[in-house]
Amino acid sequence: MLILFALGPRAILVAQKCPICDSAPDTLTLLGLSGSGANCMVLINDRSFHLNESGKVRYANTNAWVRCVEIRDNSVVIQAEGAPERQELFLKAK
Repeated sequence: MLILFALGPRAILVAQKCPICDSAPDTLTLLGLSGSGANCMVLINDRSFHLNESGKVRYANTNAWVRCVEIRDNSVVIQAEGAPERQELFLKAK
Protein backbone atom coordinates (compact mmCIF):
# COMPACT_ATOMS: atom_id res chain seq x y z
CA MET A 1 0.00 0.00 0.00
CA LEU A 2 1.28 3.45 -0.81
CA ILE A 3 0.36 6.51 1.19
CA LEU A 4 0.78 10.04 -0.18
CA PHE A 5 1.13 12.88 2.29
CA ALA A 6 0.67 16.34 0.84
CA LEU A 7 2.54 18.94 2.85
CA GLY A 8 2.05 22.24 1.12
CA PRO A 9 3.84 22.35 -2.23
CA ARG A 10 5.68 19.11 -1.39
CA ALA A 11 4.36 15.58 -1.25
CA ILE A 12 5.87 12.64 0.54
CA LEU A 13 5.30 9.14 -0.77
CA VAL A 14 5.54 6.46 1.89
CA ALA A 15 5.41 2.72 1.18
CA GLN A 16 3.97 0.64 3.97
CA LYS A 17 3.00 -2.99 4.26
CA CYS A 18 -0.69 -3.51 4.56
CA PRO A 19 -1.30 -6.35 7.05
CA ILE A 20 -4.70 -7.14 5.56
CA CYS A 21 -3.39 -7.19 1.97
CA ASP A 22 -0.31 -9.23 2.85
CA SER A 23 -2.05 -11.83 4.99
CA ALA A 24 -2.81 -15.20 3.45
CA PRO A 25 -5.43 -17.73 4.55
CA ASP A 26 -4.34 -20.45 6.96
CA THR A 27 -5.49 -23.21 4.61
CA LEU A 28 -6.14 -23.84 0.93
CA THR A 29 -9.66 -22.53 0.36
CA LEU A 30 -11.92 -22.78 -2.67
CA LEU A 31 -13.36 -19.28 -3.09
CA GLY A 32 -15.19 -19.64 -6.39
CA LEU A 33 -16.11 -21.59 -9.51
CA SER A 34 -16.75 -19.96 -12.87
CA GLY A 35 -17.61 -20.99 -16.41
CA SER A 36 -18.56 -24.36 -17.78
CA GLY A 37 -17.06 -27.16 -19.83
CA ALA A 38 -13.57 -26.44 -21.15
CA ASN A 39 -13.78 -22.82 -19.94
CA CYS A 40 -14.38 -23.73 -16.29
CA MET A 41 -12.01 -22.25 -13.72
CA VAL A 42 -11.66 -22.11 -9.94
CA LEU A 43 -10.30 -19.57 -7.48
CA ILE A 44 -8.16 -21.05 -4.70
CA ASN A 45 -7.00 -18.42 -2.19
CA ASP A 46 -5.46 -15.71 -4.43
CA ARG A 47 -4.95 -17.76 -7.61
CA SER A 48 -7.20 -18.93 -10.43
CA PHE A 49 -6.80 -22.32 -12.12
CA HIS A 50 -8.14 -24.08 -15.18
CA LEU A 51 -8.28 -27.87 -15.35
CA ASN A 52 -4.78 -29.45 -15.20
CA GLU A 53 -3.13 -26.07 -14.54
CA SER A 54 -0.43 -25.81 -11.87
CA GLY A 55 0.76 -22.80 -9.93
CA LYS A 56 1.81 -21.31 -6.62
CA VAL A 57 -0.83 -20.56 -4.01
CA ARG A 58 -0.17 -18.49 -0.90
CA TYR A 59 -1.38 -19.86 2.42
CA ALA A 60 -0.21 -19.82 6.02
CA ASN A 61 3.44 -18.71 5.90
CA THR A 62 4.32 -20.42 2.64
CA ASN A 63 3.66 -20.82 -1.06
CA ALA A 64 2.57 -24.24 -2.29
CA TRP A 65 2.60 -25.65 -5.80
CA VAL A 66 -0.90 -26.91 -6.56
CA ARG A 67 -2.31 -28.71 -9.60
CA CYS A 68 -6.01 -28.60 -10.43
CA VAL A 69 -6.90 -32.25 -11.10
CA GLU A 70 -10.70 -32.12 -11.41
CA ILE A 71 -13.36 -29.42 -11.31
CA ARG A 72 -16.76 -30.53 -9.98
CA ASP A 73 -20.08 -28.69 -9.46
CA ASN A 74 -19.30 -27.46 -5.92
CA SER A 75 -15.73 -28.58 -5.38
CA VAL A 76 -12.28 -29.00 -6.89
CA VAL A 77 -9.79 -31.86 -6.56
CA ILE A 78 -6.18 -30.71 -6.23
CA GLN A 79 -2.77 -32.27 -5.81
CA ALA A 80 -0.48 -30.19 -3.60
CA GLU A 81 3.26 -30.66 -4.04
CA GLY A 82 4.63 -32.99 -1.38
CA ALA A 83 1.17 -34.18 -0.28
CA PRO A 84 0.72 -37.96 -0.46
CA GLU A 85 -2.94 -37.77 -1.51
CA ARG A 86 -5.21 -35.57 -3.55
CA GLN A 87 -7.41 -33.16 -1.66
CA GLU A 88 -10.95 -32.05 -2.40
CA LEU A 89 -11.84 -28.45 -1.58
CA PHE A 90 -15.51 -27.50 -1.25
CA LEU A 91 -17.26 -24.17 -1.65
CA LYS A 92 -18.52 -22.85 1.67
CA ALA A 93 -22.29 -22.63 2.00
CA LYS A 94 -23.61 -19.08 2.21
